[in-house]
Amino acid sequence: MGVDPLEKIAEIDLADPAVARVLRLQHAFGLRLQEASLLNPARDQVSETVLRVTALTGLIRMVWTVTLEVVAMGLLAMYGQLLTYPEA
Repeated sequence: MGVDPLEKIAEIDLADPAVARVLRLQHAFGLRLQEASLLNPARDQVSETVLRVTALTGLIRMVWTVTLEVVAMGLLAMYGQLLTYPEA
């Protein structure tokens, strides 16, 4: 029997939402701690399926967000909810 990471992150969110946000980003996108802490969606989104992540060392790498589930988890991590767009 294992630990459900999303359940554990939900518990952490009650005590420290900022830490929970970083953990959600790590879980959703496979980011390293520093990358998740420094992520800025407005700056780092290259396209609908690619994020540019940066570490303080200056190392830059691209992270693919290839499934809707992964994108949804990332949005939940960043904003605490899924974003909705007005219909045209």
